[in-house]
Amino acid sequence: IFLAIFYPLHLVILSLIGGIDMNIITITISLFTGIAMSFSYLLFMRSLILEELSRVSILGYIHPLFVAILAYLFLEESLTLLEYCGIVMIVISIVIISYKGSLKISRALMPMLLFNIILAVKSVIAKYLLFSTDYWSYLFWFMLGLILSRSILLINKEYRSILSNIDKRLIMYGFTISILFLIANLAFYYAISLTFVSLVVTVSTIEPLIILLIIYIIDKIRRDFINEDIANKILIHKVIASLLVIFGIYILTI
Repeated sequence: IFLAIFYPLHLVILSLIGGIDMNIITITISLFTGIAMSFSYLLFMRSLILEELSRVSILGYIHPLFVAILAYLFLEESLTLLEYCGIVMIVISIVIISYKGSLKISRALMPMLLFNIILAVKSVIAKYLLFSTDYWSYLFWFMLGLILSRSILLINKEYRSILSNIDKRLIMYGFTISILFLIANLAFYYAISLTFVSLVVTVSTIEPLIILLIIYIIDKIRRDFINEDIANKILIHKVIASLLVIFGIYILTI
């Protein structure tokens, strides 16, 4: 909700890039994907409460598995035996990163699986729409869907009270994050408009390793800043799971 405060600025920037497609089908589907993604982020935030950031980030980047399946069903992208092997590797990585000993599975697994399915559906729909429209028009209506859906959440008095007591430093952080979010989305949908959606989505899977590296560096500088278990044994465990995800998804897209 907080970040949505800055999204109207995104609409202004996108409208300056070029003319916005006013096709009713494009508008309706793009708005729907924006609304769906907005509520899927609630699943992601819930997962952050239930589990460590590095584990959630890895679980958050298995959506290429679902993209491959949906692309096969709706975009006529066929899978080879090697690609199915890649799917198996991804499933194994999910088990590795979610298993916490004594048959205790991470509580974040189910909400993150649903989050990934929604994310995959959004990516496939975006690729379908980009056959007939430009990427900034899709992103414009997608962002509007995010704004509308998050505005609905302001009906809750608790959320409104939180926004009324935001620290000034958070406003600067939120503005910076929102601009980075816009740039990332522009790059993502521009790339999708140029090539296969499965290939573009694959690139995003390097983020878990980057997050692990950043957390490791921060922990060395200030151990009380992020509550993460990064003992050498656990760190190796997480890196192996991340590499399995990346390699498995690479197989899916070669």
